[in-house]
Amino acid sequence: MNRKQFILSIIMTALIAAFMAFSPGYIISSRTALTLQRNGEKDEAYQGIITVWHIVGFKPYQGSLGSWVSNVASQLEKKHSGVYFEVDSITMEEYDARIARGEQPDVFSFPLGCVFVEQLAELDIEQPLLRGNLDGVGRYESRLYCLPYAASGYLIVHNQRLMQERGTDIDGISVMLKSGEVTAAGDPVQACIYGLTGELANEEEFLNEKALSAFVDARAVGDLARKVQNGKGFPFEIESCCNYTDLVQLMGANVNASYEKMPYIYELMESCISAEHQNKLISIGLMPAISEVEELKSETEAGKLIFDELENIAAPNSFLYKTYQEQLKISALEAMRGSISAKKDMDLRLTELVRGAAIK
Repeated sequence: MNRKQFILSIIMTALIAAFMAFSPGYIISSRTALTLQRNGEKDEAYQGIITVWHIVGFKPYQGSLGSWVSNVASQLEKKHSGVYFEVDSITMEEYDARIARGEQPDVFSFPLGCVFVEQLAELDIEQPLLRGNLDGVGRYESRLYCLPYAASGYLIVHNQRLMQERGTDIDGISVMLKSGEVTAAGDPVQACIYGLTGELANEEEFLNEKALSAFVDARAVGDLARKVQNGKGFPFEIESCCNYTDLVQLMGANVNASYEKMPYIYELMESCISAEHQNKLISIGLMPAISEVEELKSETEAGKLIFDELENIAAPNSFLYKTYQEQLKISALEAMRGSISAKKDMDLRLTELVRGAAIK
């Protein structure tokens, strides 16, 4: 054996000795960690995927409510090993198609009037103090089936160019709208509550500057503002509608969700209405459902108006709204055309829908 081979053999012997000395401890510690991890996983009552359908009926002033739900869910995943929430944002049309195919999620996140009470499990959960009459919007025969967790509202938008052509301001436009001298577009129920008379145009006519005003949701106002910032669209002014809104998002458990999944579904709901996550709704222009969030500051005029409107929110019961929403719109349109009986019908339906709240 030459000198080089001798030195190499000494080094290899030393490395083998070091490996034999230290590897048992490393292997034991690794096995301990894996054992603890497996034991932790076994502590979970359920392991697998919990499906959440976030059905988009309205959008916030900016950003995405679906992303907000996904963020809440992802934080829960970090707490529970082996438990995963699959949040899928879908349109109302996609929801209808999936239901028709016999598909169903574990959790519904849905706008007012979208889901039947028969699809939901009765909830054994305590609601926090909610704004306005939100405590009752997810109840059926006094039993709780879904939790409201976010809301948006409507605003009246006036085309400044058309206002200047008329030589008037917002106060003057109000008189014209109520007397039927000018055309407005948008939501019929909001327009009727406001006192609009005459035919209601569609929103496309307003965007094409063929209608002077429009009763639209916060997202539409946000889209108009972003167009103006990009040198498109037209200058406009906004004002409040009222505290009535059907733009409320709720969350409920599928009546067929397995028993093992329910603790995690409850935890998701409780997280959605926690002060921590409710505060984050403000940044995308949505109204938190819980009263605990009091500092409602917005950098946009639209946000300030919406928050003022909805401080004492009057929203329909979701399950009654599921039944009456189409007839409510028909009555509103007929009432604006001058039908006294239609106006009476709409007022009675609104009174029934928004129990415990006054529309202002």
